[in-house]
Amino acid sequence: PREFGGGNETRDGAPLRKGAQSPALTFTMLGEDQDVVTALKQLRCEALEVIFINEANQFIYDDGATTTFGGFPIVPNSLFIGDKKIGGFDEWDSNIIQFNLQPNWSDNLEITLASTFGLSMTN
Repeated sequence: PREFGGGNETRDGAPLRKGAQSPALTFTMLGEDQDVVTALKQLRCEALEVIFINEANQFIYDDGATTTFGGFPIVPNSLFIGDKKIGGFDEWDSNIIQFNLQPNWSDNLEITLASTFGLSMTN
């Protein structure tokens, strides 16, 4: 957020804060086929939403969306898919994926009950 004040500029020396930041999220795709990576790179200019799945098989979604199960909007043109990093013997080959979420993205965040559907669908 933008910040003003502190010291003798504001009451009790407490700074005033305004606005919210757009959080940047970075993930690593391990051993993904380059055809998939190339297809993801084609989505850079699209209007996209993301739904997260955590290690407990729970969906993390936007409950304030117009549908019953919506995703969090990705900031337009913020999607970045990195080139392949060759892992060698000690680690997997990988690609970086990075994007920004809208400010206040978590205002309507909801988490479902545990499910086997989410991870079996993505694996």
